[in-house]
Amino acid sequence: MAQSQTFTVDVKRPSQFTGRSVQSGLPVTLPLDTLEDLFYWEPNDSLDKGQSYTVAIIPHCPKVIPSNGVKTLVCHDMKGGYLEDRFVQGFKSDKPVGYHIQYWSGIDIFVYFSHHFITIPPVGWINAGHRNGVTVLGTFITEWTEGAKRCREFLSCEALWKATANRLVDIAKFYGFDGWLLNFECAIEPSKVEALQQFVKYLRDQMHLLDKNAKVIWYDSVTCDGTLAWQNELNDKNRCFYEVSDGIFLNYTWTEKQLENSRKASTTPDSVYVGIDVFGRGCFGGGGFNTSQALAVARRHGLSAAIFAPGWVYEEFGADKFAAENERFWKLLRNLTPNYQLAVGSLSTQFCPGYGQKRDPNGVRGQHWYCLNWQDTMPRLTDDRLKLSISESGNYLAVVKPRSGQKHQQREMADGTVSTPELMTAPLFELKMTSSSDGSVTVNAKAWNDWPLPKLKLLTDVGECEIILGSAGTRKSGDFVVEDLVNDCNIISRCIKHPKVFCIESMKAIVDINEKRVTFLEVLPGRHVPKQPIIAPAPLTCTFIDWSVDQVHQKMLLLSCSLNFIKMSRNTQHSEILFRLGSNSSNLLGGAAVSDFVNFGRAYTDRFRVHELSINNPKFEGPDCFVEFLVRHVGPANMTLSEGRISVKYAENI
Repeated sequence: MAQSQTFTVDVKRPSQFTGRSVQSGLPVTLPLDTLEDLFYWEPNDSLDKGQSYTVAIIPHCPKVIPSNGVKTLVCHDMKGGYLEDRFVQGFKSDKPVGYHIQYWSGIDIFVYFSHHFITIPPVGWINAGHRNGVTVLGTFITEWTEGAKRCREFLSCEALWKATANRLVDIAKFYGFDGWLLNFECAIEPSKVEALQQFVKYLRDQMHLLDKNAKVIWYDSVTCDGTLAWQNELNDKNRCFYEVSDGIFLNYTWTEKQLENSRKASTTPDSVYVGIDVFGRGCFGGGGFNTSQALAVARRHGLSAAIFAPGWVYEEFGADKFAAENERFWKLLRNLTPNYQLAVGSLSTQFCPGYGQKRDPNGVRGQHWYCLNWQDTMPRLTDDRLKLSISESGNYLAVVKPRSGQKHQQREMADGTVSTPELMTAPLFELKMTSSSDGSVTVNAKAWNDWPLPKLKLLTDVGECEIILGSAGTRKSGDFVVEDLVNDCNIISRCIKHPKVFCIESMKAIVDINEKRVTFLEVLPGRHVPKQPIIAPAPLTCTFIDWSVDQVHQKMLLLSCSLNFIKMSRNTQHSEILFRLGSNSSNLLGGAAVSDFVNFGRAYTDRFRVHELSINNPKFEGPDCFVEFLVRHVGPANMTLSEGRISVKYAENI
């Protein structure tokens, strides 16, 4: 039963939804620019109404990483940072594609970089990285004259540099990211160098107390005597900072001899990240699509790599050509960035890349949107035999044959036999998932519209299992038994059983002549039959309500408000935000069907900011106007687990 609240419209009242994390009436992630900003910052700031929206809540999915394996760090730098990605709830865009990383499977560390003093990664990047097993770092930078002044201040005594480090730890803890890149692009007074070393060590140690997997990376800039002198290698001039951090990010203008020196000087070669500038500024190979040349040299010397500004592809080719050129860029790096296993208890993805045009923001259908918070666990970058493409409109995974120009059809051989085109496989996910104690897992999949589903092949530590989606009955696949499960959710479900507990190591799609499309894929240990549960009621409140007159359509009002809710199930993956309008109070509490509502947002936290929603003006529509909100808490297979409704009835201010 919906709750009813009545409000009097007062378009002159200033907005109460304010604070440093609010911009244009919406919650945003923003940097800190001064020491004063840093020390004034506090978690759960009652004066910053947008801050609680900017917290990442997706846990970091662990990867299986070899102890002696080299790593790949990606440092994102684009036009000063904090572009459309700063908007927590997404951005209505005039571009078909917003910048994003799709090929996470070969990346270990993601750094959000800008030239602001304290760069806090936007929450969408943190959540997307964590879903895909990637460590996410912010940036602490001091540059030139102003940076030198700032360093003199915070390094002036132990109490200040400890307070600075403690606040950086607090920020990482509150927003949910995993560490810092330290970039001191200014000379340090010789008397302050020891304090700087102590600051770096203290910050690293405190971050490790917070999270043993946290990282504090030093950028190759200041030397051990305080001089700003990029070394392009690890040597005795910068070793003092390398030894108190988790690794060093080398400057970009190195030579092969310097890389060899770095390897010899390192404690562990994987802690030396060879800087590679995709814009090619003085970098080996010249950047761009030759980035692979520099990466190959780094790998040849057994070192990790730091790829700086891969957004070059987006800036160079624009939104319209980005998808194709980005795939080209990463495929050139494919063999140099190993794909790691995700150590997961379960896998669930709807293949959303973080952009599209099938949402209804503010009730407007067909508008482009961009929201990295929505990005799912993404499949690995495949090889040239098959092409994996993600649709920005339908959120489905298409598995297709490569465009080789060959006709894929049966043909009669000279000996009279018939040759059938060879089935080909596309690697989807590298996993480390253990079956339940009875040796079973369940695969749930849903086709996009009426397209066929691909066959799946699970590679395990006890053999291969082929799963034919779409055919009923019980079958054998080696030592595995594949059983069809009956459900009521329009989902194909298969239970795979083996006499012993086994570990899934990877999942591949098997493709014949035709293109296959899947919009949902889930792998769970044990036997799970997807069924729509009884929808439980969930509390929902409405606060910080602001009104204004629509200057374009003056017979309408614009409503802004905060919806606060409680998710009643721990299996909730996100919350869908819907609304409907009315002008007859008799229709207010009648339990309207979901089909009567317009879907216009999604939340991953326990709140959502409605911004300038166009609603009826009681001056023209009568005194009984209302807007009803519906928040559906969605779990696996897009099933509603609980929901809350609240209506706001309003009248003209006379």
